[in-house]
Amino acid sequence: MTRSLPRSWQAGLSAVVTAIAVAYLVVSIRSNWDTLTSLEWSPSLVDLLALVLFVVAVPLSGVLWVWLLGLIVERKVPVTSGVLAHIQSWLLKYVPGQLGSLGGKVLWGTNNGYPAGKVSASFAYETIFHTSASLIVGLPAALILVPGSRSDYVPLVILLVVLQLGIAISPYILKVVPVPVLQRLGQYSIGTIDAGKLQTAYIAPRLLNAVGFVLLAGRFDGVNSVSDVVTFGAVYVLAGIIGILAFMVPSGIGVREAVIAALLAGSLGSAEALGLAAIARVVATLADIVLALVLLTQRKRLDAVAPVGES
Repeated sequence: MTRSLPRSWQAGLSAVVTAIAVAYLVVSIRSNWDTLTSLEWSPSLVDLLALVLFVVAVPLSGVLWVWLLGLIVERKVPVTSGVLAHIQSWLLKYVPGQLGSLGGKVLWGTNNGYPAGKVSASFAYETIFHTSASLIVGLPAALILVPGSRSDYVPLVILLVVLQLGIAISPYILKVVPVPVLQRLGQYSIGTIDAGKLQTAYIAPRLLNAVGFVLLAGRFDGVNSVSDVVTFGAVYVLAGIIGILAFMVPSGIGVREAVIAALLAGSLGSAEALGLAAIARVVATLADIVLALVLLTQRKRLDAVAPVGES
């Protein structure tokens, strides 16, 4: 496969994409600076551990994406470069919508000789697995906080979990769904067994985020039992996917924090729930800064193009 752009142009475009990702991160920090600095919060070693978990969850997701892309392109994908491309895509979440994240991966993929359509398909499958894992982890426990009889929500929980598992474990279904975009995605089937493995694996990064949030919540009185630990972790995972998928907004202070504050107000009180949401946002932003530094210091490895056809 012949690359359409000279190598120097590819590296230049890649550098521009990285600069855009870092720039949007800086803009998000500056626009929320007053909120971030107004917190009465003394960081601790527990908070540092939460930060580490938030950071590790991203490259772990990157490893899973490299695995997924390799299945679709049917050849080995360079792990280090692919994980860095995923980190870059993650930072591009600060660009409104998902086009920045998708574009970053497509650019990296085409630079490495992977068809744009297959890279886009990997991004779509990744979104499906991410959504499924988040709902599987977050929805059942979070609905415990909804007023009313818990039994009223059992059918909804079962329906949503079965739906998500069905999509994840049976990608062939996409071929027959009467939606052209999904049918095109179905052309890049990754197999039922591999899809099941990936769906299970995608739960791991969600659990890291959940544990990190629970560690941050430990300074409040509302986390007193195993049930509280499960519920608080589930709320954070669910709030994250709602902010990204339902509203398609950049990951600044806003939707996710509002969802966290609303769902946990009954357990902590409104002021404490909002404070916890803000602290979690600070730690998540610090994690993104760490990831940005990793990306900037590993630029050469990001642009290291694997020989086409290498397996």
